[in-house]
Amino acid sequence: MLWAGQNKHWGNIEEGTQFWLELGINHVMVKDYQDTPLITREGELQLDTFEKLSKLQEKYKVKYHFHPCNLVAKKTYLTPAIKEAQPILKGFLKDLDTIISDHGFYPLITLHLPFITHQRYKIDIDEKSALELSVDFYQDLDLKSRLALETMHDPYKNKKKPNNNLLGYKPEHFTKIIGEKNTQKKNIGLCIDTGHHNMTETPTQDFLELPYPIYSVHLNGNNWEEDEHALPNYLSVRDFKATIKAIKKCEGPIVLEIKRNNYSKNQIKECLDYWKNLASYEA
Repeated sequence: MLWAGQNKHWGNIEEGTQFWLELGINHVMVKDYQDTPLITREGELQLDTFEKLSKLQEKYKVKYHFHPCNLVAKKTYLTPAIKEAQPILKGFLKDLDTIISDHGFYPLITLHLPFITHQRYKIDIDEKSALELSVDFYQDLDLKSRLALETMHDPYKNKKKPNNNLLGYKPEHFTKIIGEKNTQKKNIGLCIDTGHHNMTETPTQDFLELPYPIYSVHLNGNNWEEDEHALPNYLSVRDFKATIKAIKKCEGPIVLEIKRNNYSKNQIKECLDYWKNLASYEA
């Protein structure tokens, strides 16, 4: 199993990398955050970020993979559900795929499915239209890297951000976008987010029964009312048994996606050891 940390809420990327290495974790998920901007205002790769990450990857003998979310370029929120954003986002993903190969980054890109409502970016799209636009967008992608599409919470269930809602809370969203079993899009699979599943009526097991690989797991907990990114345990993760199944099925990084400032290094280490032990047991 490939256990991983994340860079968000971890100060600068080098400090975060060192922190995870001290816990025996040599893989880090990188988001567009503070000292790791991934995209310019014109929609191009932020090349100096990738040069820096390439050097750190070599220096510390780690691997990075990318989770570009909440991207904005040319004054447009980059989501497949907005037609004018599609060519910018597609160009960015193709360039990202190339730089992943050129610099030897871990070949995985994790994406959220499109927003259907977003207060800040004034997005308000009906679900059917967003889904139709997304199908065409993802089916046209041809990347060498694996693409992990993340599961989401039900609309309006995140009380901290009730007006920010995305596709991905129903299994049929993935069936339409990725395809049926015999026609599924190559290299597209799932990212199971345990915190999001606390805020959906659909059991995690229903997503595990989809005929797609699980390319990543975002392991985090919450109070079932907001996306806290808390330490995951039997109280903060609802579908406990299904989560362990997801971890065992996962073909890529299992990311402890938590906020650092809330916990000591010892608490985080104990959490990692706890889940590693659970995952090591045979069902």
